[in-house]
Amino acid sequence: MRRIITITFLLITVACFSQKLKKKKENKGSGKATYYVLKSDQSVKHGEYKIKAYSGSAILLSGTYSYGEKVGKWTERYYRKGRELKSVGEYKNNLKVGKWSFYNPKGELVQEYNFDTNELVKSTECGEKKDYEVYINEKVVKSILECPPSYIGGKEALTYELYKKISRSFDFETNSVGRTKIDI
Repeated sequence: MRRIITITFLLITVACFSQKLKKKKENKGSGKATYYVLKSDQSVKHGEYKIKAYSGSAILLSGTYSYGEKVGKWTERYYRKGRELKSVGEYKNNLKVGKWSFYNPKGELVQEYNFDTNELVKSTECGEKKDYEVYINEKVVKSILECPPSYIGGKEALTYELYKKISRSFDFETNSVGRTKIDI
């Protein structure tokens, strides 16, 4: 009997203090985001977050928010190229933590980066020593490096991100559902 009373008391306590959530949907670049916000403060995301591609049910981005901060495992996929994995890793208090894996559009592992130690663990761009020009204290210095200066995520990720930024910087017309409308 004591156990039943304790469990009932715990359930009532949890129900009283739990936050009520409201489901939201909005257009986000190449897909539609679905997520939850607190009813008491609709600017605070809380719970599961997903972006699905407009062209089907493929999930481009998935993760979890806890009171407005990214937490736990987050996974991102490329929009085109067969929806291959782009990156996967963990967030804690809205910061990337631990080892993250980055892939090219073919699905091949390109880099592993440890955000706890701020070091490149593995990269397909590394290997033989070459001469590179690098900036040290705002001066160009020639250095022999085994690994070239690189973008976290690899060359393909850099190209992909630059393409997204450039294409979004133009003022294109959008239709009623938020998709870009280009007349040729």
